[in-house]
Parts: sequence; C-alpha cells; structure tokens
Amino acid sequence: MKQNSRPSKTWLIINLSLALLLIGGGKVMLWWVRQQASNQGERKATTNFAQQSQQAIDFTLPSLSETNITLSDYRGQVVLVNFWASWCPPCIAELPAINTFYERKQEQGLVVLAINDEEDKATIEDFMADKGFSFTVLLDSKGTVMKGYGVMALPVSFIIDRNGFIRHIHRGELSPQQLEDLISPLLSVNSEQ
Repeated sequence: MKQNSRPSKTWLIINLSLALLLIGGGKVMLWWVRQQASNQGERKATTNFAQQSQQAIDFTLPSLSETNITLSDYRGQVVLVNFWASWCPPCIAELPAINTFYERKQEQGLVVLAINDEEDKATIEDFMADKGFSFTVLLDSKGTVMKGYGVMALPVSFIIDRNGFIRHIHRGELSPQQLEDLISPLLSVNSEQ
C-alpha cells in the first residue's frame, strides 16, 4: 500500500520533463518576442514617417470637388491635417468641434484638410451633405498619404505651423479645448518666411 500512496518515479520524471520543456519553451518565446520588438523598432527607425518638429511631408490629393490640393500651397497658414473615416465613431465625434473651430478661426489663417481613409467618393459626399461641414475633405483612395504619415489608427491629427513644420501630433479624438490649446497659439504667430 505504501507504493500506491506515493507517486511513481516514472510519473515524477514525466512531470519534471514537462516542467523543463515548458520553461525552455517560455524562454524561446520570450526571446522571439524580444526579437520581434527589436525588429519593429528598427523598421520604425528606418521609416520616414511624419514626426513632430519636422517639416510636414508634402502631398497632393483630390478634394470632393475633384480639385487637386497640395499641402505646401498652404505655407503661411496653420494647417490641421485630420485623418478620419465615416465608419470611425471617435472621428465622427470630433468633426463637429473641428468644423466649429475652423469656422471661427479660418480668417486668422486656419486651414483644415480632412483626409478620408480610403472610402468611396459617393459615401463621403453623402456624409458631408448630411453633416454640413465646411472644411476641405480630401480623398486618399489608396491610403498613400495615410501610410506616408505613419497613421495606424483613426483619428489622428497633425497640426502644422505657418512654416510647414509639424508642431503637434494628436492621436484620438480632439476636444474643443484641445483645439484651442494646440492651434490658437500658432495662429497668433506670423510666418517667418
């Protein structure tokens, strides 16, 4: 009876072997995760995404009215480049505040370029007609500008000063207070060209 109450040596060896296998597998997995993170960091370092305090990457996109709009044409003005989509709840939530702020500040030199993320023109035209926003909507039908700016999630806003430098990158929904705090100081500064 004493032999039945104790685990057999075979059972003990199997359990120890499994434990060592799990520990070894965990170490391999941890090494792999670290390698992936390191590779990701190297990819980010070698990619020329738009970054704060750098010159904004120039682009040309069609507007809803089929006029080509080029970012550098707005040098001397403060530009809010907002990446958005009509299926994105935080995007939809921030657009009324952006539009109200734009209507109040456009005479001081504010431009809003709302770049839509790969939706078809008819969808955006219907959306804009329904909402009545007055800012400029650009169509990034292939996501080229979005990728160039390193946008991974929506909404994202790039606030560009009068000299064409990115002064703020805001990920997520912009509130009316954030618009005021981030953009109004730039509007009061004249272009140094």
